[in-house]
Amino acid sequence: MLDSPLTSAPCRSACDWQAVRPPVPLWACVGCGSQWQPGEAWAPRQLDGSWPPGVREARDTAQRG
Repeated sequence: MLDSPLTSAPCRSACDWQAVRPPVPLWACVGCGSQWQPGEAWAPRQLDGSWPPGVREARDTAQRG
């Protein structure tokens, strides 16, 4: 988990989630700057509705653990 709160910003309908790794699994949206990490109650999707690489697996692992 991060030591500081995740960034949350209004959607700009330009969703492009990219992995930002060390030191913990973290994804950030290039479009708005919001962040997501496994264990959050929601999971990000790309603008086309697809899962960003690694997000679905990370979400499922966090839900099991």
